Amino acid sequence: MTTSESRLGDGGLCARWTGWYLPALVVIGGAFAYMGTLADGPYWGDGIELAAAAHVLGIPHPTGYPLYALLAKAAQCLPLGTLGFRVNLLDAALGVWTAWLWYWIAWEIFGRLEARRPKGTPSLFGWRLGAPMAAAALALTLVWSRTFWIHAVTTEVYSLGMAVLAAGTWVVLRLTRRFDGRFWAAGWLLLGLALSNHRLALILAPALAVAGGVGLLQRIRAGAGALPSGWIRTLWKRHGRALILGPMLTLVGLTPHLYLPIRARAHPPLNWGDPATLDRFLWTVRGGQFAQTRFLRVESPNRPFNGKNYPVWARRRIQHLTDWTLEQIGWPRGRADRARPSAVIALWLFVLAGLGLWARRDGPAFLAVAAMSALNMAVLFLYNIPDMAGYYQPLFPWTVLTGFIAAIFGLRWIQDRWLQAAWPPILSLLLILPLATVLMNRRDLTYLNSSAPMRYGRLALDHAEPRALILTGGDSDIYALWYQQVVERRRTDVAVLGTNFLAGSPWYRKYFPSDQEWVLDFPFKDAIMTTPEAFEQHGADFLAVLDAQMRSGRAAYATFPPNPAFPFTAHCAPKAEIALLTEEDREVPEADLVNEEIGREVVGFSGIGQVHTVPIFYQIAPEGGILPGEVLYRLTQVRRAGGGQ
Repeated sequence: MTTSESRLGDGGLCARWTGWYLPALVVIGGAFAYMGTLADGPYWGDGIELAAAAHVLGIPHPTGYPLYALLAKAAQCLPLGTLGFRVNLLDAALGVWTAWLWYWIAWEIFGRLEARRPKGTPSLFGWRLGAPMAAAALALTLVWSRTFWIHAVTTEVYSLGMAVLAAGTWVVLRLTRRFDGRFWAAGWLLLGLALSNHRLALILAPALAVAGGVGLLQRIRAGAGALPSGWIRTLWKRHGRALILGPMLTLVGLTPHLYLPIRARAHPPLNWGDPATLDRFLWTVRGGQFAQTRFLRVESPNRPFNGKNYPVWARRRIQHLTDWTLEQIGWPRGRADRARPSAVIALWLFVLAGLGLWARRDGPAFLAVAAMSALNMAVLFLYNIPDMAGYYQPLFPWTVLTGFIAAIFGLRWIQDRWLQAAWPPILSLLLILPLATVLMNRRDLTYLNSSAPMRYGRLALDHAEPRALILTGGDSDIYALWYQQVVERRRTDVAVLGTNFLAGSPWYRKYFPSDQEWVLDFPFKDAIMTTPEAFEQHGADFLAVLDAQMRSGRAAYATFPPNPAFPFTAHCAPKAEIALLTEEDREVPEADLVNEEIGREVVGFSGIGQVHTVPIFYQIAPEGGILPGEVLYRLTQVRRAGGGQ
């Protein structure tokens, strides 16, 4: 039995509550909430593509997410509901398991705080079950938080990422107590598995390194009382082999990456990046075009951060992270009232106070977690992808944990100073935070089981004439159509051409089957279009091919209206053909991308002879993904840039 366990209770009813009843409460609470909002199919966003790629054992967008693809394929073999429902069920199970792990993580930390209180001082929690009940409250707050809930009931890679990170965090805490070669090896193996799902898992590496070093020092001091002479030699003799072999197990955890070149050589219907060769494999696992266009960049490839706009962007990032954190516990999105400044101040005061108290009472665990969180924060301030919610998510449990620590110490102080009755102050936290979180979020997340993505894809394809062309402008619309063609085998005669893939996507040429080779007449560019001049030429070439196809009698449609940002669509004369989304489909909190202007940049456009000032955007996409256009447009004619037909 550990020190923390011996101080908190042993055997009997207390042990049953700690080891069985409270963890079961967390599992049941998560499962009950998720099953009420579990989508029958994938919701808007990357989940549609992930589910389709898993069905054909294909390769989704970089980094390919091989571990998730394999697990999603295994889940689709279950004889339950639709293919999309089965993958969503996998994510829900991963979400519940993550909350269960966080119960044990929080109880370990609370138990260590209790065990290391100064002798002669009263119990920090007031009763034996105080610490495990605080752990259950934290786990329930996590499982009912907004983004965690969304990712647990829709197809996404973040539920798996949080699950593996939680397992790695538990290993880290065990290592800070005392170095053990088995936990050291398990931690590096988990790191490799986590990296096979998402690159953000790299934040686990510094935590493992710090925890291993702290655990070794703890073990040496426990045996000798102080560092002996020649302790480095003794350390190497006892643990050198484990220290070397442990990190090597990361390579074992990375073995799911072999899935990428193996499947690419089989040419599956979805083969993003075509990582069959070494250079294409490295391009994929490094993040593909996202690494080129989102790292230290603002909105587009030709707009890097600079000394003028980065400070503004960084302040917006802090503001968005703060607002996002409040939204997790049910604070209404975008609510600007008198209570918000107070809530923001209270949030940061609780977090900072909790960090200080934790560092003072349990320095080893604090150092390991601080190393992990610091790297996570560094990523947030270097990477500018619109849907940052998944990158914020690993910080949320630690935010709640430090807030709990501050509240526990504060309530203990209030009780000792003004209250004489021996009542457990932690009950206030149990009643307030988790219950408020589930009540507020349950009301807002019922839209997640919408059938709109599947209905959208079916309507668009069924309306098209035989061997027609449908142009798409973003991820959500092309993924919905891909899913219908790849999974449901609906209207495979229709060519779906993603205009956002024409540049910088050499793999996209191989996507089209032999009976759609005419699509290859369009001007694919194997490079990122970084200048207005290049983009205008690209648009002119595109219009020439589109005009020829339409004159030959081929029907052409677009899922988006003319947009000045895309010259070739601005010169098409469309007419509204069919509504693809209803008003109810759009009445969801996570519907639209938010572009916040953080500066302006002077650029010139060829052929005009004028200089224009254009905005520089800080992009924010809510968790639910970006909805596509409402209407399918039929292209009736192509107008030249000069106005002729």
